[in-house]
Amino acid sequence: RRGERPIRSGNDFRARAAVVMVGDRFAVEYYRDGVRREGRIEVGDTEYERVPGERIARGFTGARLQNARAADDPETAIGVALVAVAQSSATWQVGLRVGDLIVAANGRPVRNMTELAQAVKRSPRALAVRVRRGDLFYDLRLPR
Repeated sequence: RRGERPIRSGNDFRARAAVVMVGDRFAVEYYRDGVRREGRIEVGDTEYERVPGERIARGFTGARLQNARAADDPETAIGVALVAVAQSSATWQVGLRVGDLIVAANGRPVRNMTELAQAVKRSPRALAVRVRRGDLFYDLRLPR
């Protein structure tokens, strides 16, 4: 259980774990050998914050995504960074590259993977993303 909603499967756990932020702290309740246990979790800043893009949307297949932070304030989330993109991938074909920063989806600001995943859920078809590459901005459409 995380919060008020129980986690019922491994897929449910992976989906929720993919959208937590570094520094998040929360109480958990779990069962081991039929015994109810409780604990606390703090999400650390490690390689594990990087997730395969296809966990967010089909259009990000072949990419690895990571929450991006402001250089002058590590507590401030500023978007979702592409930290790896396979050249033969769907992500590459729509024009996304390593170092790109997703700052909006479907016209709404995106500060982290949680907000990006929520935009995907609200999007019936293609996902419109605004990407910052260096000092320039690009608008792209990806399959949901």
